[in-house]
Amino acid sequence: GTIAARVGQAVGAERVVGLDVALRDELAIEAFAYDGGLLPFADQSFDVVLLTDVLHHAENPLALLRESLRVASVGVARISETLGSGVDALRTLASVDSIS
Repeated sequence: GTIAARVGQAVGAERVVGLDVALRDELAIEAFAYDGGLLPFADQSFDVVLLTDVLHHAENPLALLRESLRVASVGVARISETLGSGVDALRTLASVDSIS
């Protein structure tokens, strides 16, 4: 939630919420449990959906993208994914996962 909070603050977002399959005790933003299926929000609930290094965790990344577009009124999902393979990519993913 730290990255989402910073982005939200930078763009003047009125509300920033997060979803995670494993919620932490201390969060930078309002967050909801997510089961990996349907996003628990009505169509066009948000202007923008920000996916930050999450697709590599999704069981069905395409379904998550579709759901993100469904709840975004602007119809845009910003995706920041670490691409690559091998040890360096795994280190980068582990590092990003620890701060997200």
